[in-house]
Amino acid sequence: MDWQGLMLVCRQWRDVLVSTPAFWRKVHVRLDGRDGWTERCLALSASTSLDVGVVPILRREFSLSILYPHVHRFRSFRFSSLYCLRLLATLPHLFGNGMPLLEDLHFVAHRLITTTEDIDLQLTSQRFPRLRALSLSGTVSPQGISLYAQLRTLSLSDCSHNLSFDRFLDALAASTQLEELSLMAALHLFTDDWVWDEAVPRRTPIFLPRLRELRLEEHGILRTSHFLAHLRLHPSVALWIEGTFKETDYVTHSPDTIHTITALLPPDHNTTLPALSAATTVSMEVWGDEYEISCGTPRTETKKKDIPNAMLKLTPNGGRGWDRSMAQGLDDLINSFGRSPLTRLNVDGDHRYGTVDAWTRVFQTFPLLEILDVSGEPDVSVETVFVGLHAASVIAPQTDEGLTIACPKLKTVNVEGAQGTVEMYEAMLDCFRYRAEKEVVLETLNLGFAVHADDAPSDVRRAYIKDLREVVGYVSRWVRSGSDFIFASETEHSDSESESEGPDSELDESESVG
Repeated sequence: MDWQGLMLVCRQWRDVLVSTPAFWRKVHVRLDGRDGWTERCLALSASTSLDVGVVPILRREFSLSILYPHVHRFRSFRFSSLYCLRLLATLPHLFGNGMPLLEDLHFVAHRLITTTEDIDLQLTSQRFPRLRALSLSGTVSPQGISLYAQLRTLSLSDCSHNLSFDRFLDALAASTQLEELSLMAALHLFTDDWVWDEAVPRRTPIFLPRLRELRLEEHGILRTSHFLAHLRLHPSVALWIEGTFKETDYVTHSPDTIHTITALLPPDHNTTLPALSAATTVSMEVWGDEYEISCGTPRTETKKKDIPNAMLKLTPNGGRGWDRSMAQGLDDLINSFGRSPLTRLNVDGDHRYGTVDAWTRVFQTFPLLEILDVSGEPDVSVETVFVGLHAASVIAPQTDEGLTIACPKLKTVNVEGAQGTVEMYEAMLDCFRYRAEKEVVLETLNLGFAVHADDAPSDVRRAYIKDLREVVGYVSRWVRSGSDFIFASETEHSDSESESEGPDSELDESESVG
């Protein structure tokens, strides 16, 4: 039971609550003309500090006058308005004299009505000396460097600036207490044109010693890479970097490179973003509107602080999609995470556009790979993956252990959702037979297909599965029913050759080779 409910228990409880100001410090203001509850909270809170939230509703006319006498007590203030013209009239009363106790400000001014001036809250360290968390949307960003220096959390979204890009970097350099930084559509409205030919810093890069999380969203590729070039981040910083592919960003880059994740990063990203050189698990998704490469703790495990976490993502602007970009995605994977000691790789996308050369380079780049997860559409085969692995193995240099094989530690391969074809089974068999001959036996091969997505004739498939069992430690085949993967039939052992399938059944072939 919350404390409001306790007031209904008995008169004694009610008297205790009414006489305790701390119970009334959270004030939720509704802009619907019903101010009775708000007035009661403000009165019963006495002189204690306040956590005020204004519930946004779709009203052109509203008044915040009930709050004006209490702004000096605000500890946190959250406000969102859809009507900027009306909002302008409230600003002098809300922010004119500052808020000496304010620690957390979340202020959103949606730009649905054209205004002749931007909303400037006049935030300074003198008027807001205790401010630690600042989130602004649709306003002018602060100008005073001393205010930035006291912040621990900063979020700017769709904000304009009355300062140059270099001055903004000065402010960030002074933000030594900053733990979280989020910039969304906030890098294009500085007073100067700061994007130049190459994404190289023109000043000493900025190191933020306490930063734990960086989010960049809804910026063009060029602006994102140029901004990142000015940073030096600790490997533990969690990254979310999402660029928007915009035709207007073709100013200095040719069309065949501008829409890549590689172009989203600065040239020295291994120094700027060292988390990209320390990943052990990476996932890539390339199709439709999704084009992202990420690293971090697998979703099935508890998140660990010592594991780098990063999301690199491109969003198409307009009708462009990424269905044909698998080979490009693999190149971006190599370029962005190529120095990482990768042990697990998950690739999901349209494998019709993945090339053998691209996959060969992947397996050459990540020699420590132990687990490979491949996902795709039920009408697309994935043989290029295994042709590439085989090609990389054939040309592999000798390892320290005397092996001449690509990814000698690879022990598990999972294929899910793709189409089973004769070409895929043949590529798998060639690849894993060659590896077995080199005394590098794959431990587990899991094949999961949608019902009727296995295009290989049943007798041919059974023959390939039987041959695969000779060179792989364990082979299992699953079919998908709805959202679940289940064994298609009872486990088949190597000493049982009797197999029968009905016209609509799917046979599971699974075997553990001693």
